[in-house]
Amino acid sequence: MAMMDLYFDLDGTLVDSADGILASLEAALAAFGLQPAVALDRGLIGPPLRQTLQVVAAAADPGLLDGLVAAFKAHYDRRGCLATRPYPGVVQTLEAWAGQGHRMRVVTNKRLAPALAILHALGLDTRFSGVHTLDETDPPAPSKSVLLARVAGRSGARLGELMVGDGPDDGRAAYASGIPFVFAEYGYGRVDDPSIPVAARIRSLPELDALVRGLVPLLGYPGMRPA
Repeated sequence: MAMMDLYFDLDGTLVDSADGILASLEAALAAFGLQPAVALDRGLIGPPLRQTLQVVAAAADPGLLDGLVAAFKAHYDRRGCLATRPYPGVVQTLEAWAGQGHRMRVVTNKRLAPALAILHALGLDTRFSGVHTLDETDPPAPSKSVLLARVAGRSGARLGELMVGDGPDDGRAAYASGIPFVFAEYGYGRVDDPSIPVAARIRSLPELDALVRGLVPLLGYPGMRPA
């Protein structure tokens, strides 16, 4: 079996971090005496932190958002991230793929520090050849599309690659780099935009094994554009 390059979103794809994130959003709002402007549910998870806080606080003031971001980070890095758990089958599947020699990387909107802490706590950090986040560079990457293009090293199709994620930003990032997108339906997001090609849909990470083994052909995938 040929070696593949597999790119994974983190929250909603490899790990269920909703409880900790939502608790930390609530704590950040409470620190400023604010009530959530929208329901604090799993549908909020995925976009960059500042963007999410703009929504939940219905706030545009830069100073207030700076404070909310700092309050979230303080709570999440100390307590919230500890509530994260891997989805069923993730640990075993990643271990098997690592043993088969596939190159696996995490590409996430989550900040680098908690991403590394979570993967280490779950014993998953050694499975990946890289963990890439928007804030790994200064200035930060403006979007996951820019981040994935940098990690993949170019824009354009190449055989033996998959991007797995649970949200539209994962699909857009994959399409921008010409990488087939596998939608993790068990995650937090929805992908119903017809402009985002979906190569396959999975209800658990172990289902991806069929794609990795080449049992589901991706030839003709609309996102595969010549380099």
